Amino acid sequence: MNFDHFALAYDRRGLSEPGNLLVHNYPESWATVYKGFDLGKADPVRRAGERALTGFSWQQIEHYV
Repeated sequence: MNFDHFALAYDRRGLSEPGNLLVHNYPESWATVYKGFDLGKADPVRRAGERALTGFSWQQIEHYV
């Protein structure tokens, strides 16, 4: 799809033991900041992904957030 970077995040919620998965190819310095400040909670793309049942384009993010 010709993206420079990607991230795939999964947060298992509601179970007795939470599980998280983060697969990405971002520079490690950015990943450290992202995780350190817990930016996932404010990330509009992640928030849209939690609400969408299908894929979406950049233009549709506003609909989900």
